[in-house]
Amino acid sequence: MVYDCSNGEATGQVFDSSYQLVINGVEVFQGTSPEYGRWVVLKDLTLYSSLFKGDVEYSFSAPSVVIKSSFLSWITLYFYPTPSGSKPPSEPNTIIPLWSCYCRGTPLTAKSPSSTVQVNIPNNVVRATLQLYVYGFGFDEFWYSNEPSFRDVIVSVDSNPIASILPFPYINTGGIDLFMWRPITGVFTLDDPPYTVDATPALGMLEGSHTLSVTVENIAPYSTWLVSGALLLYTTPQAGQANTLSCSFSAPQISTQTNPTFTYSNQSANLSYSYSSSIPLSPNRNLVASETVTQSFQNNQTFNAVWENITGDETTNTHVEYVINTPTGSTVSDIRQTISYPLSLDTGFTFSVTSTTNGDFPMCGVFSIYLYNLLQQWHTLTTITNTTDTQTTTTRQNLLDTVNATDGVTSGTIELISPTAGIITGITYISANTTKIYIQTQSPLTPYTLYVHIISGASNQPPPPYFAETILVDKVISRP
Repeated sequence: MVYDCSNGEATGQVFDSSYQLVINGVEVFQGTSPEYGRWVVLKDLTLYSSLFKGDVEYSFSAPSVVIKSSFLSWITLYFYPTPSGSKPPSEPNTIIPLWSCYCRGTPLTAKSPSSTVQVNIPNNVVRATLQLYVYGFGFDEFWYSNEPSFRDVIVSVDSNPIASILPFPYINTGGIDLFMWRPITGVFTLDDPPYTVDATPALGMLEGSHTLSVTVENIAPYSTWLVSGALLLYTTPQAGQANTLSCSFSAPQISTQTNPTFTYSNQSANLSYSYSSSIPLSPNRNLVASETVTQSFQNNQTFNAVWENITGDETTNTHVEYVINTPTGSTVSDIRQTISYPLSLDTGFTFSVTSTTNGDFPMCGVFSIYLYNLLQQWHTLTTITNTTDTQTTTTRQNLLDTVNATDGVTSGTIELISPTAGIITGITYISANTTKIYIQTQSPLTPYTLYVHIISGASNQPPPPYFAETILVDKVISRP
């Protein structure tokens, strides 16, 4: 087993800043730094064990956006041998990096929303996983508050789309109201999980030499999306070349509604795709892998000169089926997964200019930021049913990461250095209430695992220099 322990410290005035760890060209860890204090992230890298054999080249892109201050970062790798008498876990033996240039991913913009890469996939793959890190910057750091709001990440093989990913509405540690995130950060902020797609049913299209492309739809002007990824492959000498049985991909059906005075903007979208492949596992065993995906997107906004109210949800339903046929019978693995990203918030901003540079940035003035009724959530529910001629077993996995925030008010003086960034130069009032609940379970009852972490904090005129919330509850519930 391999674990990465990342430690960081921010001193003085800093902005939230992304960091990435890349091993042999493959991004394995990504997150966003807090704007004060210290933090620790433990990341399980066992899935990438094959990257740590022989010579290893690594790069860590540390947080770097500072004013007159600094970030300190420490990275430690821990290697744990397989316990005596235990079988090593099955991990991919071939990992192919995708779009991992500049050690930070490939930048995509409104003028250049796509990137391609040439790959050569071996013809003896029995299982394949596509992982993607996708993150918006500039105006699209808050893409869910823009009009249009619909964003979609499309992956294609030789110009044929095979996967769609709806991006998660991240809120960075300086996002909207930075004092709401001291020290409780938004969902998955310190450790952004990659988007994961089971690409085994698409092996008939993937094996061999191909051009892979990634496209982010509807990138806003003055925005950049960083994209990187990898193909994680399980190969065996006994396997034969996969053959495509079916492939279907429907373009997003997008609906947009607004009114003449533009006081609201509603968008919804639906799309679906499916494919299947036949994979010879050995002379007497054959795998038929199929996948069907349906996605829905909804984002409703109302706004005026001060306030914007957002209610949205993104849902991806995936059904993967593996059927292994042998001369003596067959086994079926049925995997059904639902991933949803609910988001709702009421946010406001007032600003009165006291000085400016010929009407342009930087602009100084008096401000107030409001953040009420925030719900941000990542929910993944997976059901795995395995059926043979003699028995059926079902396993359910549930992951829920939720942040609620209320009563967010920050007032003071600020220097706006761009349309999306500013330096707070004085504080007159702060209040915030933040609660984060992380739940991970696995059933059936035997074995049954439960992990719950609840953390809650509040502030009302906290003292300088960091103006941090007081932690009221920090409780971990763990049940083997």
